[in-house]
Amino acid sequence: MDDIKTILKNSPMFGELTEENIKNMAGLFEKRQTCPGEILAQAGDTAHSYFLLGKGTILCAIDDGKAVVLTRPGDFMGMQFLSDDSKYNATMTALESGVVYTVLRREFEDLCPAGFKHETEVDFCTD
Repeated sequence: MDDIKTILKNSPMFGELTEENIKNMAGLFEKRQTCPGEILAQAGDTAHSYFLLGKGTILCAIDDGKAVVLTRPGDFMGMQFLSDDSKYNATMTALESGVVYTVLRREFEDLCPAGFKHETEVDFCTD
């Protein structure tokens, strides 16, 4: 649990939360080991989880040929799970063994106030 707390504290998305909120948020995340070539999410699939990178390298590839490689603990993917259409916009593939932390949409929504929307529109994996 300490690893995810540190990642959340250092994350631009969650870093300004109170210590109590960090603790509550950390309790939602499940630690998941990744293997090289493992597909975490497929573009176009229903977005059911949000991912925070703990360790390793993740390729976020979009159908139009764009891609982003995530390498830093705290890099995130899958925020589409908060959008109205809830579809992943990228295929996320582990390039090496590593760790991601995942939270399911319904668990995240239960913790957050009704109608939660992030104030900044973010288009993940499209830089």
